[in-house]
Amino acid sequence: MAPKAGSNQLQEVMEVGMKPLDGVKVLDLTWIYAGPFATMLLNDLGAEVIKNEGPPFGDIIRLAPPLKNGSSGYFYMLNRGKKSIALNLKTEKGRAIFLDLVKRVDVVTENFKAGTLEKLGLRQQRAIFRSGRG
Repeated sequence: MAPKAGSNQLQEVMEVGMKPLDGVKVLDLTWIYAGPFATMLLNDLGAEVIKNEGPPFGDIIRLAPPLKNGSSGYFYMLNRGKKSIALNLKTEKGRAIFLDLVKRVDVVTENFKAGTLEKLGLRQQRAIFRSGRG
């Protein structure tokens, strides 16, 4: 529960330099702009964000200009501060690792085309909606 305005608990949080989402873990399956922007904001608010980038080259925004030395400024802006993993959700091993990670996080974000998770066999998993942490 968030500290109430004017409470001693809120004052303590402000003095220690904590952020509102400290301790929250997010597994980020988003790509392009909107999803990574949303998870960037979660990270800015203190959440630990673990971004998955699938094959063959990760988030397609890596290719978007402006580029400097072959790297996209947009990609680095949207994904700063995030941890990164590379899981192929089309493989049994990748799905197994993903489902194990879901049990360790509080939130899973995704912005795939409608039906993508169903095709991967993941939407039916209750773990996607409810992690073991809370």
